[in-house]
Amino acid sequence: AYLWMISPDKVNWYVGAFGNVSTSTVIDCNNQALVKGKTYYLKSRTFMKGEYSNWSQIVEVVCI
Repeated sequence: AYLWMISPDKVNWYVGAFGNVSTSTVIDCNNQALVKGKTYYLKSRTFMKGEYSNWSQIVEVVCI
């Protein structure tokens, strides 16, 4: 399983998805519509054997 978070500003982080599927479509960020052309930030971590891994490096993604 995995957990990934999305942020509009690298300060406020919101749950983007949780589960065992590695592909998801995000349509909002904390109930705010994503803005086309805006950069968002993502990070993730896995959940195995009852423990979470460290957070991944933050990646920048432009909303299309």
